[in-house]
Order: sequence, then structure tokens, then C-alpha cells
Amino acid sequence: MAYKIYVTVIGNDELEMIHYNEIIVLIVMTLFEIFVSHEFVMRVSGKLDGIDLIIIIFGFLLFNIFISGIIGKLSNEYKSKYELSLSKKQNEIQLLHYQEVSSKYKESRKAVHDIKKHLSVITALQSSDKERAEQYGSLIEKEVDNLFFDFKCSNEILSIVMSQKIISAETENIKVHTEIEDLLLDFIVDIDITAIFANLWDNAIEACKKVNIDDRYIKVSMSKINCFLIINMENSFNGELKQRKSKLISTKNNHDGVGINIVQSTVEKYNGIFSIKHKDNIFKAEITIPIPRT
Repeated sequence: MAYKIYVTVIGNDELEMIHYNEIIVLIVMTLFEIFVSHEFVMRVSGKLDGIDLIIIIFGFLLFNIFISGIIGKLSNEYKSKYELSLSKKQNEIQLLHYQEVSSKYKESRKAVHDIKKHLSVITALQSSDKERAEQYGSLIEKEVDNLFFDFKCSNEILSIVMSQKIISAETENIKVHTEIEDLLLDFIVDIDITAIFANLWDNAIEACKKVNIDDRYIKVSMSKINCFLIINMENSFNGELKQRKSKLISTKNNHDGVGINIVQSTVEKYNGIFSIKHKDNIFKAEITIPIPRT
């Protein structure tokens, strides 16, 4: 019975982070229990001693189950913390990448600044059709401004994240619709903006890839309502969800929905609420964050 208990703990696929010292405790505890049981068996001389032996063994069994449960919970905690730390590092790497892209974008804007000047001069020199020349010049300037980003807003990091994820989605033949109110989001640090939006987008794109091409879509909206920031993301999915203890987990192998957990913890960091809804083949993620009063 002790063997079954330990195999259940150590062999469980969910328990991948049991520490060596905990395994040693299990082994030492088992050896000690065997020693006590053996010594007691050698001294059994009557019915009462046999009953005492049964009580001792039964007590050991309950104790083993209790300890195994504790170690199981500790293992899950270790695993969750390990995965969260990896995801946070990934978010930091993504943020550095987006910051680098933003820096290169600014440098590129400086490079094309002279081109804008030339276009302005050309526009000014046009005498045959001045109005048309000015319209053409304005059009060229807009094209230059949109040369690097498909999506633009006041927050640079959000602009880069949205632009890159929109491109990734459209590459997978996913229809994208955005309704983003231009908000500065200065009360949310850059890495947390990356954590929220990058993980929501990654989950939505991954879900859409499992749906027929004609049914793939992602809708993203962000607005300020009263003193709250409201973020909604809706996407199509194949209707298959994996849950463990009422907790949503990833349908990919060796993934436990860490992205969702990152979004949840990040939103809660700002005293916000993160909720998930799904019906038929529609998946919705809804975020509400109070905006601090300045």
C-alpha cells in the first residue's frame, strides 16, 4: 500500500517538480515505518498486540496519504512558480525586442525626414495643379508614416505588439477587427502591457489555427468607460477546452495555460478583473482595470 501511494505521487505526470529532499523524506519515512512494524511484529504475543499492530499500520497509512498530498501540492506550486518565472522572462525578452524595434523605427523616421522635406519642396514648386500636388504630397507623407507599423496609437509598446500580432494573424488567414481607443496607458508599465496583449493574441491565434480558414477571426477592443479600462478579445475556436479543477489549461502538449495565468496575475496586479467566457465556437476574454485618478 505504501508502494502504491508513492508511485501515485512520484509517477503522476502533473508532479514534475518534486525536490530531492522531499523524495529522501519519503524514503526515510518508509524505512522507519518498516522498521517499527518489523520490531512490533517480532514482539507480538497475543490478540491485543495484533490489534495494536493493525492500528499502528493503519496510522502509518493515513500519515503516508497526508504527507503524499502535501508533497503533491508543493510540487504543483513549484511547477506553477517555475512556469510563471519562465513566462515573465519571456515577456521581458519580448519587451526588449519591441523596444529595439521602436528604437529602429525612430531612427528610420529620422532617415526619411529629408525625403519629407524634398516632397514638401516638390509640392511647393508645383504650379500646374497646386491642389492636386498638395494632396499627393500629404498622401506620400501618410504612406511614410505607416511604413513600419500597421497599427498606431499613443502607446509605442502597444503599437508594436498590435502591429506584429496583426501581421502574424493575417499570415494565418485570420480576419482581424480592432476597435482601440487611443489611450496613453501610462499607469501600466511596458512589460505588463506586453504580458497582457501578447499572451491574449498568442492564445487567440493558436485557437484560430485549429478552425477552418473561412471561420477564423479575432476581434479586439479597448476603451475607457467611466474610470475603467475595458479590454475585450473575441476569437473563434474549435470548441475544445481542457480544464483542471475549474481552471482552464492549454490544449497543447506540455502546456498548462501559463499565458492565461500570466494575464490573470498581471491584471490582478492593477486590482483588475479578468474573466473568460465561451459559448459554441466563440471564446471571449474580458479585462476590466480601474484607472487611477491623477
